[in-house]
Amino acid sequence: MTTQTDVANCGGCGQACASGDFCAAGACVPLTSLWLATGVTVTKLAVDDSGVYWTDGSANVQSVGLTGGTVVTLASSQAQPSGIALDDTYVYWSNTLGGAIMRAPKDGSGSPAVVATATSPRDIGIYGDNVYWIDSSANVWQSAKAGGGTPAIAATPDHMNEILVANARGVFVFAIGANVGIYCITAGWSVMASGLSNALVDDGQHLFSDLSGQPSAVLASIDESTGKISGYYTGVNGDSLYPIAANACGVFLSHGGLMLPSAQFPVSLVTSLTPQSLTLQSGATLGGYFYFYANQSIGRLPQP
Repeated sequence: MTTQTDVANCGGCGQACASGDFCAAGACVPLTSLWLATGVTVTKLAVDDSGVYWTDGSANVQSVGLTGGTVVTLASSQAQPSGIALDDTYVYWSNTLGGAIMRAPKDGSGSPAVVATATSPRDIGIYGDNVYWIDSSANVWQSAKAGGGTPAIAATPDHMNEILVANARGVFVFAIGANVGIYCITAGWSVMASGLSNALVDDGQHLFSDLSGQPSAVLASIDESTGKISGYYTGVNGDSLYPIAANACGVFLSHGGLMLPSAQFPVSLVTSLTPQSLTLQSGATLGGYFYFYANQSIGRLPQP
């Protein structure tokens, strides 16, 4: 129990929040105060100092300020925009049906432009001066993020790549097939682990993926530099450990918005977001806040 997030003991033992409120930073606040944008659809979500960005999986790439405000459509009439990535100036996305990697200025000052042609691209990421993406083949592709380059195969880890994650340390892919595992495309290591499921997030130092088919839910921590599995963490009361975001403070899970502190696995801290109220579908962290998508809305919570 923590008085920072427990609705039954918010700010002190026995200080219960009213029905419909949740507990954040030791204070009872209305659930509606979570929301930065409502009535939206999110396929993938990304956050940086300039705002929250997302693809809707249908036709649009949109954004909203870190504290809410007007939803801005940065690109419309796109062909099933899916993966999303950011750099200092642009938002990048994959048009799964349109066969292209696209970009547009984050401030809305310019029109969408083609970065590279692609075949049914899905997840994308930025590393250095290149954009990386996966498609329905066994290949991981790369091309100059400024556009004008020729797409090239960066690696061929396995027969089907499911998730791509990129950060300042490298490009990482979760692949299924004959050899289920996680591959670092830029450093060349790979880790094979039976039962790795279709989830992969990072905190800039470690990758996290949950293990299916175990007696109880387990979260694996993998060192990004070496590919070594540095820890296995058992679930809380058998709950799913499907991770949707991570940072130096902990790992955030879709099941009830639980946060597992990195130094205290596995302790549930974000107890106000129960499985009965919200199941989170996408998430990101920035500056002491956890941003997430649930119930056709984008919200944020202060980290405990």
